[in-house]
Amino acid sequence: MHVKQALPERRKEQRFRVNERAIAVLKIGSRFTRLGQIVDVSRSGLAFDYLMLDGAVAELQPDDAVGDMFLNIISEDGYLLMESIAVRPVNDRLLHREERFFATVPTCRCGVRFDKLSPGQGKQLAKFLLHHA
Repeated sequence: MHVKQALPERRKEQRFRVNERAIAVLKIGSRFTRLGQIVDVSRSGLAFDYLMLDGAVAELQPDDAVGDMFLNIISEDGYLLMESIAVRPVNDRLLHREERFFATVPTCRCGVRFDKLSPGQGKQLAKFLLHHA
């Protein structure tokens, strides 16, 4: 995985830092591919950091697994906050050493865009923003 240059801001919605620990679990098809701490969230997507422990995680591209990629959001006490949110990848990059929590452990940041939230998921997202951001 190579280090990419920072991209210009493309978000249309205001993003909010998550003030309580929440975990994103990314699933492609039947495989769980990434698990990490949510960094920020907006009404249209979120970003989370995950550890690259095996060194062989493939970068997600914007057209990868369209229609087959889902995200769960779990609170730090294990409570499922949102389930099976259809998402599309926006970026997936290796963080620079100075951006990492542990400088010696390769850490990546994955950004996803929500794809077709149901009315119930929209309400859950509003509640998540209110209580966790």
